[in-house]
Amino acid sequence: AAIDGEGHITLAHNKARRGYDARVVVNNTDPRFIAKISQIYTDINVRYFYSYTNRVNENRRERLAISAGGLVGVQRILLFSSEFMTCKKEQAECLLSYISWRLQASKKTGYAKYDELDNLHEMAAETQNTLIKMRHQEFDLQRLQRTASIPLKWMKE
Repeated sequence: AAIDGEGHITLAHNKARRGYDARVVVNNTDPRFIAKISQIYTDINVRYFYSYTNRVNENRRERLAISAGGLVGVQRILLFSSEFMTCKKEQAECLLSYISWRLQASKKTGYAKYDELDNLHEMAAETQNTLIKMRHQEFDLQRLQRTASIPLKWMKE
């Protein structure tokens, strides 16, 4: 469930390979948290790497990120963690759907033959747009100062 609050799920265009990369990134200021995630990723046989961000200003703390990419690796992570997700469950399901389609297409054409895949760019663009819309949902702020113990209402509800 770390992805839910501390990370993001994305599908990015890789111009060098003329394809698309699925990626899961989790950021945190506590290295013990990232160490726990790295152990989970190792246990489920996912390749990952770290990145470090210095303090940008005195109000921000240093943070460590763990990133995993690739269709199979991201699929393993999302299948493993989706039952614990609340906020990003729809995003995980969206990307899992794309990954399933992409892996099926790979079996037919071979992994590196992106140009031969029917609808690759359309499917990827649709998935990217859907993920962006899910990430940037508008919500209707209530008069929060005067109300308490009332659930926040989302615009789509």
